[in-house]
Amino acid sequence: MNKLKNKLAWLSLFVMVIASLQSNAQGLEGLIVERYYITDAADEANAIAQGAVSPLPVGSVAYRVYVDMAPGYKFSQIFGNAQHNLTVNTTSSFFNDPNYGVAVNPAAISVNNSKKHTALIDSWFTTGGAAATKVGVMEEDDTDGTIGNNQGILANNPGGCYGLPINGTNAQDGLVPSSATTYLVPNTLGLGSILDVLDQTDGNSITIANGTIAALGGIVGPTASNRVLIAQFTTNGVLSLAFNVQLVNVATGNAENYVASNPGAGELTHPTLTFVSGNAPTANVLTPANNSNYSFGSNVPLTVNAADNGGVITLVEFYIDGNLVGSDTSSPYSLDYTATGGAQTFYAIVYDNDCLSAQTSTVNFSAVNNTPPTITLTAPDFVI
Repeated sequence: MNKLKNKLAWLSLFVMVIASLQSNAQGLEGLIVERYYITDAADEANAIAQGAVSPLPVGSVAYRVYVDMAPGYKFSQIFGNAQHNLTVNTTSSFFNDPNYGVAVNPAAISVNNSKKHTALIDSWFTTGGAAATKVGVMEEDDTDGTIGNNQGILANNPGGCYGLPINGTNAQDGLVPSSATTYLVPNTLGLGSILDVLDQTDGNSITIANGTIAALGGIVGPTASNRVLIAQFTTNGVLSLAFNVQLVNVATGNAENYVASNPGAGELTHPTLTFVSGNAPTANVLTPANNSNYSFGSNVPLTVNAADNGGVITLVEFYIDGNLVGSDTSSPYSLDYTATGGAQTFYAIVYDNDCLSAQTSTVNFSAVNNTPPTITLTAPDFVI
């Protein structure tokens, strides 16, 4: 009987622990800001010829904003209130496409019109959709190429953190077919003229203090990564964001409200809800410890902690005595290195999807030959 009671007690405790973990689980894995495209002279000339109200200088960047969710979660809305303003600012202006620009819901624009001029890099908010019958995905997740461009522009191919081009050979434009679970027509409330700077009005600041852009019923991402596109902003200035997001746990039906700062009772937060373009990643060496010693030929675990405000770490390179010995693209960032003898130095270089990098401090370590000496008796001969 006592054994049965003990088993029941342990089972009850196990259930309580699991319930506690589930209740404390958070669905927001982060806000991801993707550098979608950077303009060239042909793009600028087209915008001028079409009479754009806001400029499109060479080097303007189209940033896409995604909500990255855990499995089993849906995106519900972005919002701003008196305690938690939702803000978007740039030090120059937001670019508005002069022909097919919208402030909200680019999915109202046909694919045929999205192929024209600079429509594909217009500035807007959305609930998944990026063109009619299309939802947005990060370029790396695009599997069906590009819709193209009728004027042959938006063809700049800088590579690097911009990935593949959005038009031309081997292009991936970040558009895939939509469905009823990945796109809903946005429902807007309390916005008034706040978003005019995204629709044929030159401007550089958005503050939502009592409004929302919602996908009523919720939507999920179109790929296994469960990322939903919620905005795109094109500017040649420094872009800064402070977003508030509501997600829904599909299993429980409970809403989770994430705010950019100062969460109150029942609210959550996440460091990626604020973003400033041009922020370099941060990194530090976890192992080896500075001035540590290892046995000759033993394994030296090289591990690095790396983070990025609003961006994504894309690569960590490991250097021994200034020579590249390996790399890693996923956390935890680590590499096994065989100690070869003597004093050595280690540092790492971290890269993000914002075309920026950071180098860790250098640590020193040594590989010591701890093998005891051997003795062989050569004389006199052993005599029985």
